[in-house]
Amino acid sequence: MNKVLIIISGGAVQGVTKPKGVALEIRDYDVEATDIPENNEHYQRDDSGDWFQRMFWGEDQVEG
Repeated sequence: MNKVLIIISGGAVQGVTKPKGVALEIRDYDVEATDIPENNEHYQRDDSGDWFQRMFWGEDQVEG
């Protein structure tokens, strides 16, 4: 599987497009001002313990 990881910290990414056959994972670390419910599947901690919001587009998705 071809995969692209985009990390957002201190900014924003706009206009992301991808072809079929490529999985796209976006990690948005700009979540410090939000209430992060521990049971929300879109919020996770990385290996350093920092919270991020995870967005994932599968290989067959062209838009999120």
